[in-house]
Amino acid sequence: MRTTRTPTECSPGRAGGPVHPDSIRERFKRLAVEAGLPEIRFYDLRHSYVTGALAAGISPKVVTERVGYADAAFTLKTYSHVPPGMNEQAAVRGATYLLGDTNTDGAASPEPG
Repeated sequence: MRTTRTPTECSPGRAGGPVHPDSIRERFKRLAVEAGLPEIRFYDLRHSYVTGALAAGISPKVVTERVGYADAAFTLKTYSHVPPGMNEQAAVRGATYLLGDTNTDGAASPEPG
């Protein structure tokens, strides 16, 4: 007996069989309305997750595996738009990694001592 599910399988319904995709979409729609959320298609959740995860700095490889894409190159190519402020944040993080902590004027902080 197999105990793990592939990413495309749903939990069983009340009768023990698979849940129909329309049932999932309709339940999502109802719960979103009840929560006062703006209208969004169930399908768009993947895009929202990937965009948010990449913006949060999660590794593209990890995001790719979580959503079931074949490789990180596809994920990066598909979600290559850059939200405002991300370029600046990337530059600061890269500089901090290479140079250590920096002052607000961009100069390297003096070594403690």
